[in-house]
Amino acid sequence: MRPRGYMDSITFRVLFPVMAGITIYLLMLMVFGNLESLSDSFFSQEALFVVILAGLNHEWAIFLFGRKRAGRALKDRRLLPKIAFYLVLLTGTVILSSGITLLYFILILDYYFFLTELVTINILMVLFQLLVHLYTLSMLNIRRSHDLSVEKEEMEKLQVETDLESFKSEMNPVLLMGCLENLMSLMQKDVQESDRYVQALANQYRYLMDSRKKDFVPLEEELWAARELVYLLNGAGIERIILEPGPVGKDRCLIPGTLHGIMNSIENSMILNALDPLRVSIYQDEEQNLCLRHPNRARLMPGPGTRMDRLDKSYRHFTGSGIIRSEDASAVVWKIPGLPRIINE
Repeated sequence: MRPRGYMDSITFRVLFPVMAGITIYLLMLMVFGNLESLSDSFFSQEALFVVILAGLNHEWAIFLFGRKRAGRALKDRRLLPKIAFYLVLLTGTVILSSGITLLYFILILDYYFFLTELVTINILMVLFQLLVHLYTLSMLNIRRSHDLSVEKEEMEKLQVETDLESFKSEMNPVLLMGCLENLMSLMQKDVQESDRYVQALANQYRYLMDSRKKDFVPLEEELWAARELVYLLNGAGIERIILEPGPVGKDRCLIPGTLHGIMNSIENSMILNALDPLRVSIYQDEEQNLCLRHPNRARLMPGPGTRMDRLDKSYRHFTGSGIIRSEDASAVVWKIPGLPRIINE
């Protein structure tokens, strides 16, 4: 089956042989030293003959390129199938050019001494076919490379969307187990506070479930979910983590679960105690990144943290930059890149 594209364009199949035929005719005039008579012979019968001959050879090349065997031969890494293809292409060109030239000189011109013209025409037509082959092969390679690039981008996009969906729907079993233990302790001490704790736990997982249907959420929603998570991690009133949001642009959006993942990572990797709570400040830097900063109190044996690589990959897909975590002896800073404005709108 012939590959569709520029080969099947009527404009291309008409104009290209005309331009090629005129070029070949000019070469023939130069070979035979008749270039000074160009103004008299440019629209002559000979010029029309060369244009028609170029068109027939062009159609022969298109026909051959459209065969499945030809496609397999050009894609084959071995040299022999390619040589066989070239031999068929050029042999057909010589046979077609010789036959048309014989008919033209004998039947139309009634001229029998044209061996030099026959050899010249065949050489020029063979060169013409080689040029057509190089052009067609380069176009096919460019098209194949473009198709592969598009397919690769689609696969990467699908993978990112799958990872993002998995991240948004992830239920942290460690968090759930810890919350249930805190709830059992609260039910024996303060029933009213236990009701609030159950509500916070329900809000947390309801938010994770609802965000599965969204690609992006406003920063305010993420901050609300982060506050609920901090309340759960603190164990209902025992302040081990304090969230301190600063002035941040109201039109910012985040990928759902961003602050949830970072806060879980902080809880699993930092030393937390009620005597000196870990203060997490949220602000916006000069490069419009959303930043979270807290003291560096790394645990000697950190717990199982949330997988941030999938969330980082999602941000790289939309912004070209992932979540950056930097630390020194005194503090840890998380930088979340700003999503494009068109997404925020």
